Amino acid sequence: MTLLALLLLPSVAQAMTYDEALRLAEQNNPDLRIAAAQRDAAKGGYLASQASWDPQLNAGVNRPVSTDQNFANGFTYKLSSSTLAWNVGLGQNLPTGTSWDLAVSGSETSIDDLEIFGTSAEGFNNLRMSSNLSVSQQLLKGWRMSYNMRSVISAESNLSQAEANLLQQRQTTLANVATLYWDLYAAGATLTVSEEAVRVATEEQRIVQAMLDVGKVAPVERTRVDAALAQAEINLIDAQSAYALASDQLALALNLPLGQPLTADSEPSDAPDGVRVPVDEAIEAAMAANPGLYAARITAENAERAYQNARHGLLPTLSVSASYGLQSFKDSSQGDDVTYSASFKDLAARELPSQSVGVNLSMPLANRAARGDVMSQSAALTQAKINLETSERNIAQQVAMNVRTVESAARKVDLAALNLQLAEETLAAEKAKQEAGRAIEKDVLTAISSRDQAAVNLARTKADYQKAVVALEALQGKL
Repeated sequence: MTLLALLLLPSVAQAMTYDEALRLAEQNNPDLRIAAAQRDAAKGGYLASQASWDPQLNAGVNRPVSTDQNFANGFTYKLSSSTLAWNVGLGQNLPTGTSWDLAVSGSETSIDDLEIFGTSAEGFNNLRMSSNLSVSQQLLKGWRMSYNMRSVISAESNLSQAEANLLQQRQTTLANVATLYWDLYAAGATLTVSEEAVRVATEEQRIVQAMLDVGKVAPVERTRVDAALAQAEINLIDAQSAYALASDQLALALNLPLGQPLTADSEPSDAPDGVRVPVDEAIEAAMAANPGLYAARITAENAERAYQNARHGLLPTLSVSASYGLQSFKDSSQGDDVTYSASFKDLAARELPSQSVGVNLSMPLANRAARGDVMSQSAALTQAKINLETSERNIAQQVAMNVRTVESAARKVDLAALNLQLAEETLAAEKAKQEAGRAIEKDVLTAISSRDQAAVNLARTKADYQKAVVALEALQGKL
């Protein structure tokens, strides 16, 4: 990038505020979008897992038509018949270990053509209906709701984990973008100082040359100012490269086109005087809202449920079942009213009831699968608890460390501001001496360099303070 292009940079660069950078990160960052898609997939899995408890409707209809000839009881007969059979059923499994099924069916048969010993007989028709309600209840293994809802609980845990991962990714992404933004701010401030340093060094070169022309300074002063200008131009090249890199890194995190310069349009907030962050309160806030700890707690809770369910699985399967049914049969050859209305009246009158009660026991003798599951889930629970405890200790340590970093960064901002003030006063004094003919150019150039470095240091310490605050807020889930 040429100096002319650099000087035109503010007119072509895209100015961006801090809040705008965070907003674009939430909209465009690919890692954050992937985490959101994983959360949506987990939502679908959770919805699908609940299908086990949905009522199931079954219905069917069948109409066979046939002509048959057969020999029975010493005589031959031939008949043509048609049947309309139908059934409707509704059943459901419940998380309580209960299952029920209600079924209603009917079969209407018409004998249209009947021939016995070669003689045609009058046809007839009949209608058979039945209804049945059956209920089954688990008494040992399978009565526990959390055991029966293992797949639902697992899917719910996966959803909670995906949501926690999304929160964690959001904090990570925003913290990264915030860090890159303040790095860009520091790079921009360094670039501005470097530009000004080149301009000042050029002006000093002109002044020294004028003084050299009238014999007020020795030729060595021209050499010194030339060297200072060369160093300022080298620093400017380095500042240009650092600025371009910082701009591209922020653009990459925001999923923006590379090569388009960005500028940090927001100023860092001032560090409070004598800032003190209560460590205990900071740790408490992180323990309550840190997304990583939230995910670890979900894992531990799910492991505890899985262990309890595995212990429940050691029980044998014992179920009790009961059913009650009603039937109706109407035959026109017997003079019955073969209609659905009459059949329903028979069902309501419970003329042909049936009922049953049963108990079923099932138990593997060695039960090795269940015992092995208990061992596995016990180990998984131990591991989850250790991971949670380790995560809590690590987060507490990181918070304490970041609190110290915030406090020290705030003090550095104060010292850097004071150092800049002193450097500016020193430069003003050296310039006054120079104008009075009592200072050599070397001292002026040293004062200028010190002032420039102090300005750069102040911008960097301000950026470092903002980054330290961001890191602490990310641990506390506040971004």
